[in-house]
Amino acid sequence: MKKIKSLKVGDKFTVRACYFDMGWEFDAPGFIYYPFFRFTYGNNSDCLQDIIEDSFIDLCIATDGGKDIPQILNEWKSEAEDEAERLGVSLAGLKKRKNAEHYEENIVVITYDDDLSFDTLSQKESYGPFEQSKKRNTADAEGDTP
Repeated sequence: MKKIKSLKVGDKFTVRACYFDMGWEFDAPGFIYYPFFRFTYGNNSDCLQDIIEDSFIDLCIATDGGKDIPQILNEWKSEAEDEAERLGVSLAGLKKRKNAEHYEENIVVITYDDDLSFDTLSQKESYGPFEQSKKRNTADAEGDTP
């Protein structure tokens, strides 16, 4: 997985997340699983868009404030691990989860009114894992792409 140490204008990220039915009446668990881990509750792809937006707002504010991005990402991962354990799911298996709505958003870091911000370049959804080409699988093994 690509390590994020800070954000700078022009940085591009592919962010992948999923949510899935656990038989709950109203909500479902959702996770960002690439390029970092974060947990949320929700019941549709809007919850995934919201957690991605919230995450990048937090990371932009943290970068502008000189905070430790790896520490923030470690806290999010720890929370996601705790929730995954409680739910009996594997963080490592999220990207391959078949009974899940997967969401991908491509983001670029920009400036807005002299502050770091971000813009969405593209997004897509898939029920079940995203199909990966042979080339992408090779790069994934090297840790270069989602």
